[in-house]
Amino acid sequence: MRVVLEDNKKIIFLNKEYLIKINFDDKKTTEVFLKDLFHKLELNYNLFFEGFYNVNIYIDQIYGAIIEVLKEDLEYFDYFDGQIEVSFKIIKKEFLYKLEELPQKNILSKFIIYKYKDNLYLKPQKALDNIEMGMLLEQSEIIFNQKAEDILKYSKIVKG
Repeated sequence: MRVVLEDNKKIIFLNKEYLIKINFDDKKTTEVFLKDLFHKLELNYNLFFEGFYNVNIYIDQIYGAIIEVLKEDLEYFDYFDGQIEVSFKIIKKEFLYKLEELPQKNILSKFIIYKYKDNLYLKPQKALDNIEMGMLLEQSEIIFNQKAEDILKYSKIVKG
């Protein structure tokens, strides 16, 4: 698990090992999972959760999930006294990996390579084992939201 804090947004990266027993198609299971996740973040990262949160859960079959948590500022401050309420959206998409440096050639055969502006992006064609995924994550940045869609739409395929 990796946590990134951006302004009033928290982004949680969970590889597929964390998600083996989670059925995101079931609303109740997802709500329980999110509240448990918030509790773990409070204990392990000293993050505090109280109030209403909009949550986008981006799911990729190869990587796992990236969860964007945005706190909603409501006028009724005492309404959520000590409680957590979430509204979530499940978004199933393929993630892209923006290259910081070129990975080993033997791993490149598992990807479609896109060029957008002056950057190269990888999109996995096949499942990666844990070592390959680790190497990829060390040498790239995950692109997962609307930006990934825009890159796919406007980029050129370098190797497919």
